[in-house]
Amino acid sequence: MKIARIEAIPLAMPLPQPLKAGTVTITRRATIFTRVFTDDGLIGECFSNNENAGQKQIVSIIHDEIAPLLAGRDVLDVEGCWQAMHPVTRDFLRDRRM
Repeated sequence: MKIARIEAIPLAMPLPQPLKAGTVTITRRATIFTRVFTDDGLIGECFSNNENAGQKQIVSIIHDEIAPLLAGRDVLDVEGCWQAMHPVTRDFLRDRRM
């Protein structure tokens, strides 16, 4: 069973009240809903991330960098998939440095 494609959908919803967490005030709940489609028709789904500011960049990384690395790989080769993604995910702050 091979990975056919990956879809990442950014979702965000305003919170009824701002949430203060340390030095940060959170005004909305954000997540990325990801689907992995296989050539056999099975679909895996997960949600992750609670990042408002970097949501667009993370979705772009999933679509533009991670998905092409995983396309055609065996879904049961978890270690091989992880190793393929590792260079991309290693430096998760790369677009935020200034």
